[in-house]
Amino acid sequence: MPLPALGAAATGARFGAPFLFFHGPHPGAAVNNLQQATEKICELKGGLLALDAVVTTLITALPDAQRATMAEAFARHSEMARAFLLNAPISEHTISAYEHEVRRYGALLEPANAPPPAAG
Repeated sequence: MPLPALGAAATGARFGAPFLFFHGPHPGAAVNNLQQATEKICELKGGLLALDAVVTTLITALPDAQRATMAEAFARHSEMARAFLLNAPISEHTISAYEHEVRRYGALLEPANAPPPAAG
């Protein structure tokens, strides 16, 4: 099945909306009331859930060798992002959510056939 053309994103068509999250329906439009802010938050949540489904599917479909390579790269990139977050004026809620997702994706990247930890 072919992917939708990127032209829809440029025109603001319905499926191009994720590219316009921060600008509203028209570039430069401001979020000026609680209803608009709530709608934007819901759009962001929906987009994030869709990305999470894609990433989870991709990770679980990887062979163990590629999963290990991806895990190493993920560790490096997540550490760089962590350094940025800790030095940026950002809420503790954002940092906490980031750390939660990093742990969750890190667990997904573990080899599927790894032996269980030894009982001590």
